Amino acid sequence: MACVSNNSGNFHDWYLPSLQELMTIFLNQMTIYQTAKLHEGTNLSRNPAYWSSTESQSNPSYAMTVGAGFIQGLNKKAELSVRCIRSF
Repeated sequence: MACVSNNSGNFHDWYLPSLQELMTIFLNQMTIYQTAKLHEGTNLSRNPAYWSSTESQSNPSYAMTVGAGFIQGLNKKAELSVRCIRSF
């Protein structure tokens, strides 16, 4: 819900990334950091896990610690960070 109601930058098409999209963020985190720094954006936190939109039957939902690339299946009641993204 946090991503759907996000109007950052006057854009209305933010969404919660899939696990694959979080992996892409992990693989490109240095470029993302440098770009964010140039545009006064926020850096990716190295420690907190970010929720993904990916779900399975054995684990209700998946999250990733982007700084380390650690993936974990967690109960949806766990309080984690979100990193909303847009397509371009």
